[in-house]
Amino acid sequence: MPYRRALVLTALAAGACAHSISPTPPRTPAPLRVMTFNIRLDTPKDGDNVWANRKPGVLGMLPFYGVDLVGFQEVLQNQRADLQAGLPEYTLIGHGRLADRGGEGVYIAYRKERLELIEQGSFWLSPPPEAPGEKGWDAAYPRITVWAKLRDRMSGGSFHAFNTHLDNKGSEARLGSAKLIMARIGSIAGKRPVVLTGDFNARPDSPPYAEITAGGVLKDARLVSRRPPYPFSDTGTSTGFESPPKARGIIDYIFVTPTAEVRSFGVITENWDLLFPSDHRPVIAEVMLR
Repeated sequence: MPYRRALVLTALAAGACAHSISPTPPRTPAPLRVMTFNIRLDTPKDGDNVWANRKPGVLGMLPFYGVDLVGFQEVLQNQRADLQAGLPEYTLIGHGRLADRGGEGVYIAYRKERLELIEQGSFWLSPPPEAPGEKGWDAAYPRITVWAKLRDRMSGGSFHAFNTHLDNKGSEARLGSAKLIMARIGSIAGKRPVVLTGDFNARPDSPPYAEITAGGVLKDARLVSRRPPYPFSDTGTSTGFESPPKARGIIDYIFVTPTAEVRSFGVITENWDLLFPSDHRPVIAEVMLR
C-alpha cells in the first residue's frame, strides 16, 4: 500500500474512533430541596397531638418530599434523638438554647448523599452573642442561631446554611436578633451563597422581616419563586393545631441570596385524619445556588 494512502486511511480510522467515543457530558446539578419546620416541642398538654402521635408522620415527610436540607426549630433533646434515629440518611447538627446547650434547640439536618459538612458553629441572640444562655433585649427565653458550611457533592460548590428561632414575646428582641443575624451572616459567609431558615415569629410587614430583606442581601423565597407559590402566596404557616386550621399568618421563612434561583415554593398543608404534623406548617423550596 502506498505510504500516502496508508496515512489517509489511518487518519480516517482515528477520526471515526474519536467520533464514536464521545466524552461524558457534564452532569447538570439538581436544585436543593430546602425546608424549614418548627416541629412543636414534646408536651403532654397537646392531647392527641402529642409528639408520640405525630412523630411517624414527621419522620416520613422528609424522605417523601426528597428534602436535602432542613432547619428544625423547637426540638427537645428526646425529639433530637428521635429525628436522628428515624432519619439515618441525614445528619443533625445544632444544640439547645440553654447555657449547657441542652433544652429546646434549633438544628440543621442535611442529607449525607447530597451534602458534606465543612464547618459548623452557633451564636446566641443576645449582646454579646458569645454569652451562653443569655436572654437578649426583652426576650422571654434564650435564643440561638446555628450554622453550617456545606459542600454540594453534585456541583462541588459550597454555601452556608443558617437556622434560627426568634423570640415569641419580645418585639425588641426579634428586631435585635434580626440585625445580629444579618451581621453574622456577613462575617461568617462573606460572599458565599446563603440559605436562612427559621421561625421568625414575625409577619412580612414587621420590622424584623424588613431588616432581613433590606438592601437585597437576602430575598424571601416565596416572593422570588419562578413558579407561583403553592397552594397560594399568602398561605399561613402557623395553625395552632386548629381544625379546620385557621392560619395565623406567615411567620416561617426560607431566605436566599439574590443569585439563587428559586424554582418552586410551597407550604405543606397536609394532615393525617386531622392529626397535624405540628402547630406550624412546613415550608419547602427548590433552590439552585449559584
